[in-house]
Amino acid sequence: MTSYDLEVALHEDALNSVVSSLYGRASLKEKLFQGSRTASGQTATWSVEECPVVSLRAPDSGFWTHAIARKPPVPEPYTNPFTVTFPKLRLTFDGAPWEREVTALCTLTVYSGNLTVVPVAVAIDLTGADAWATYFYEHVVGPKMLDLSSTLLRGVTVPHITFAEVDFGPPAIAVGEGALVAGTNLADGAAPPAPEPADAAAKFSGGTHFYVLIGPETVRRVAQAQMDAQTGKRNQTSGEAGFGIGKATYEADITLTSATAAVDDAAPDTVGISAGFTAHADAELELYSIGHDLEQVGDAIGHFFKSY
Repeated sequence: MTSYDLEVALHEDALNSVVSSLYGRASLKEKLFQGSRTASGQTATWSVEECPVVSLRAPDSGFWTHAIARKPPVPEPYTNPFTVTFPKLRLTFDGAPWEREVTALCTLTVYSGNLTVVPVAVAIDLTGADAWATYFYEHVVGPKMLDLSSTLLRGVTVPHITFAEVDFGPPAIAVGEGALVAGTNLADGAAPPAPEPADAAAKFSGGTHFYVLIGPETVRRVAQAQMDAQTGKRNQTSGEAGFGIGKATYEADITLTSATAAVDDAAPDTVGISAGFTAHADAELELYSIGHDLEQVGDAIGHFFKSY
């Protein structure tokens, strides 16, 4: 169940799968995960030796003990914080390698439908590092990892979703408890409140890393829009309505004369369709259910019509 007309959530494991894929590409590894810098005649090379790990939750208090920021670090309560940890970052100069764990703190916000990553601070434990290692970690490697954290997640978006002639307004997002969740209402509805990440985290099950929940009014409007589009038409072909996160398909050889869609409050994931029609073949209207898993979204919307 959801209190929104449309709710979409992504588990941190899904993001880590994307990051792992990027890290595993040799061409990107050379461009993103290694580099060099010369300062005061001293050249240092750096490389990310282990795959970065995204954590969709705020850092613990120990983060600020070793924090470096573009502005003086203040452990204030940031909105939608998350971290990207580089477990082993190697810095080499004069033939001597230094390896440290580096953690970047960023926040997420929505701008024009896109998720915008805002770098905040980076934490590196420099205990035992000499002056040169400290300089390169603080002034070269730290800022570079902060920028890299933003780059890795640049392709993640919260699109303006439209499907079956039903429009949604801007989403509200929240990050925490290992989840990124976005909630939106129909365009003519109320502005959505910020989601509760803990509620979203509890809805993941069976290894699912992505889910979509569609509210009863959305289900009713989608079904009604599909029915209205077919009223009075004879349709012997199949079609589909794309909605960004999947597609709805229908097949029929019928002519609808009237149709009304309704949602049963006791079973809000099911639409009942009352219709008058003339058929040129044996046909009936099917009930369909809304699925929650990414791999099932397209098929779970179901066939609005099906010939037998």
